[in-house]
Amino acid sequence: MSEPVKRTLKVLEFFATSGQQPVSLTEIARHCNIAMATLFRIVSTLEQTGYIQRQSHTTYISNFEFKKSLPMSSDYLKKLEQVLNDIADSSQQTAESILIDSDHLLWHSKNEYKDLAIRLRAQPGFRRAMYELDSPSRLYLKALGWEKVSETFDKTAFFRTGTEREFITESEAKDIIESTDISDVAYDIEGNVRGIRRFAKLILDANGSPLFLICIAEAALQVPDKEKHISRYKKILHDAANSLKTP
Repeated sequence: MSEPVKRTLKVLEFFATSGQQPVSLTEIARHCNIAMATLFRIVSTLEQTGYIQRQSHTTYISNFEFKKSLPMSSDYLKKLEQVLNDIADSSQQTAESILIDSDHLLWHSKNEYKDLAIRLRAQPGFRRAMYELDSPSRLYLKALGWEKVSETFDKTAFFRTGTEREFITESEAKDIIESTDISDVAYDIEGNVRGIRRFAKLILDANGSPLFLICIAEAALQVPDKEKHISRYKKILHDAANSLKTP
């Protein structure tokens, strides 16, 4: 990537994280480590094209939204791609990474084992509300905390995952969410209405905030030894999580 493009992206990211707070050229230059003459050209272009607005002689506010779906470097994303490939090979199923997008789950990427007979409906870019309390939803909601869940979600709209949609009370939803262990792998051995079950592991950032999920998704068929099956998938996901140290 060229240096001018890198510098422009730095400025855009700085404005995106500043919200609607006015920022000065001096603040931007110091944070982005860009010479004032170069910065002035970038800021002038952004102002002329309407991406930022001048508040005073030397301060500006953003007029756009800009963020990475997953705030990681290209090297980390390549590592995640390799980890998903390893999960798919080890489990001989589908490996997924899932993000949290406001109050929805957002499928980020997936890797399918080559000989799978059943292909999943959820593709990268697929979004789904978190009211179905399957393993990915439970992990994210527990990480958010019940207080935040109460503020963000309709507490009467949660339902159990399974072959039929079974709505539950606020108290039951709270118990299910709060009993989830975010340090462990969550799973739904019976699967959902589409006949798919997921084993999910939450990846946290350096501050302990939810970053994304890695999952094994498969058809919810009977297995000869359920406990052995669960133990094997849990080990695959724990090993994968250990290799995904947050930068």
